[in-house]
Parts: sequence; C-alpha cells; structure tokens
Amino acid sequence: MSGGPWTKSRTGFKDKTLNMKEGKCPWVVLVSRPKETDDWVVNTLVSEHRCVQSRTIKACNYKFIAANIVKQIESNPTIPVNALQEDLIQKFEMNMSRMKVHQAKELTQKHVFGDFQKQYAILRDYGLELMERNPGTNVKIDCYSEPNLNSNTRTFRRIYICLGALKEGFKANLRDFIGLDGTFMKGPYPGQILTVVGVDSNNGIYPLARSHFSGGRDKPIIYCLEYIREYLMKRICNVQREIDRCHGPLTPTATSLLDQMKRQAQKHRCIFNGVKTQVTTYWGDQFIVNLDEKTCTCRHWEITGMLCSHAINAIWEKIKHGAKNVPELEYWVHPCYWLVTWEEVYKHKIKPINGRLMWPKSQCPTKLLPPKHVVQVGRPKKKRKRAYDEPATQGHKLSKRWTTVTCRKCNNKGHSSRTCKGQGGPNDKRTEETGG
Repeated sequence: MSGGPWTKSRTGFKDKTLNMKEGKCPWVVLVSRPKETDDWVVNTLVSEHRCVQSRTIKACNYKFIAANIVKQIESNPTIPVNALQEDLIQKFEMNMSRMKVHQAKELTQKHVFGDFQKQYAILRDYGLELMERNPGTNVKIDCYSEPNLNSNTRTFRRIYICLGALKEGFKANLRDFIGLDGTFMKGPYPGQILTVVGVDSNNGIYPLARSHFSGGRDKPIIYCLEYIREYLMKRICNVQREIDRCHGPLTPTATSLLDQMKRQAQKHRCIFNGVKTQVTTYWGDQFIVNLDEKTCTCRHWEITGMLCSHAINAIWEKIKHGAKNVPELEYWVHPCYWLVTWEEVYKHKIKPINGRLMWPKSQCPTKLLPPKHVVQVGRPKKKRKRAYDEPATQGHKLSKRWTTVTCRKCNNKGHSSRTCKGQGGPNDKRTEETGG
C-alpha cells in the first residue's frame, strides 16, 4: 500500500479488490505509519461487506499472467490464445482480455525458448558442448564474408551438425547410400533444415546429419536443434526396444519380404546343370541363377541384397539334388538385413548434454549475429505452390482453371459482368436492344 502517512482507498482482500462506495458498504480500513521507514499499522478495520466483488483486477496484468502459464507453455507451446484465456478465467475467476493473454503468452515463450537473437550469440558454445559430450561429433558454422576485417561481429549463414553416434551407426549399417530430406522454416529468420538420411536394416529411415540454413522452424535456433537431438535420442531408444522383442536371423521387414519371395518361388520350375540354374516362371519367363556368384539375371538379388524368387527356387533345387552343407535361406540374404546388424546400428546412443549455464565458452573473438532477412513485398501466401500437372480439384467441386468466363452484360468471353466496360462486339445484348 502506498501513499502519505495514512491511506483510505482500496486494498486487496482474499486476492480480490473491493471497491468502496460511501453509503453502500461499511467496509473500511485505516492504516498509518509515523515515518516512511516504519511499518504500516492498522488503526481501524470494519470487515463487514455489502458490496459485490469485482472481477476486474488492476494487479492482473500480462506479467502476472505470464508467471502463471510457464508450465502450460512448456508442455503445450502451440496452445491457442482463446483456450488459454478460458482456462485462466476459470482458474482465477477474473476478467482477462484476449490481448493481455496474448502478450503474456509471447513473454512466456521468450522466457521458455529464449530470444531469437540472443541464441545466435551462444551458438558456438552450444557446438562446443555437443562435441565435448558426444565424441566424434562434427559441428561447422559458416558466416557471411565481412568486408570490414576489424569488425567484432559476424553474420550467421548456416550450421552443419553430424553426431558421432549417428556416424558410427551409419558405418555399421552396411548400406552406403543416402538421401536428403528438408523442410522450410518459419519465424523472424526463415530458412531451411536439410537432413541426410539413410535406410536401416529394417528399411526404416536412419538420420545421419543435418544442416541448418538461416533460421529454426518457428522456434529459436538452439531450441530447434535441441528438439531434433532429443527426438533422435528417444527414437534410438524406441527402436532398441523393438529390436529386443525380435527373434530370428533377419529383421521383421526382411522376414516379411523373404516370405513373399518363398510363396512366389513355389510356382517356378528350374533345371540345374551343375553350376548354373535355369529358372522358368509361371508366365514362361526364364532367368539364369548363379549361386556361387550370388547373381540372377533379373538383377533383384544384386540390387537389393534380398533373395529373389528365382534364387530361392534354385537353392531348393540344389538341396533336392543332394547338395550338402547348404546354408539356410536367411544366410543367403545380404548381412545388412540381419538382426545382428540392426542391433549393431542402434547400439550407438546419443549422449545427453548439460544446461546452458555449464556450456564451455567459445574463445572466438567475434560475435554471431542473426542472419539477414529481407521481407518480401505483399502479404505472404499460406497455400503451397502446386505442381503444373497436379490436380487443383478440392473435394467435390470442379476447378475453374482453363475455363473461359462469359459476360452476362455483353455476352462476350474473356471478362465478367463486374469488369465489363462496354467492350461491345457482335454478341452485345445492349446493341441488340437499342437496335444499334
């Protein structure tokens, strides 16, 4: 309570403010203090109330709201403002405007996720922590060229991260081909995230490295990178639990593919000449299988590493002719499909890292600044650009693309009645009516 030596106005009672009006409510409190340094002393207090409590509280500003929604924003960052507003009104039994809740949400998101600009200044520290806690990790930060070499700032351009555990897992995977997967970013510094992915022993996606160009989805850059790292940590553990439940020499997907080939092989017939086998399919096609070289002229075995139906039929024919020490069908499959290989890939785990306060400090003399971003003219488009040959029909409505509009006024094509400026022509209704 503030004021002079004594104050008679309004005060908080049970976290609510009561407005006092003369002649209606006898509630009153008189407090005083002899000096500014002394404590307030209550001299008179009449606690009887006759007025109605107000739901409009001056102390309920956006800062108060922000302090009480931290856990909600941490657990659900995309919660709508309207839903947050209704929840707060029910919880505190006070009126809160939508704009006040919106400001509180923005303030809380800055506190939880960090400021967009500030996170670029500590990006080098984050890279050092990753390399220290995860041996074999590569982190490379690229900046725009600076004309002034004496400047103590550099503008961020992109960052490349390859975690050591993912690198070792890819080496153990025995499938040396990769692809790129990417997504566009949102927020004040838009850009792209490109992820290098491979295929694991169960034909699942195996991420290898990622490159971040000028931005981080709709969250600050470090929060975005941490979200990806934590997701990969949990994903490796989830796959490991699946591996622990599996039994047999092959992965579940490889076992299913091999069973399909077995069913097809039952319809083939073959002729063995002692070295090679001629396999004839149900439709009359013929292929040559060489089990010593592990080849088939259909090329399925060489390309995928999985036994084709012709090779399976040739192995069965070899066993039928009394061949000894012929391995089981599963061991003719490439080792990349073996369960032990799948287990070896996900044996390498991503290590956790410390919080921001415990990160090592970078000795680089320059400070990183956010990337340059030029805002385009006009309102940004929300719909994606469709391909030229992609159908534009949505739902049950036919598209009006490539159709010609006919004007209802002049009956000519190429414009509508709203944009008709009396172009006229041979089909002009107005000309026919006036007899011109």
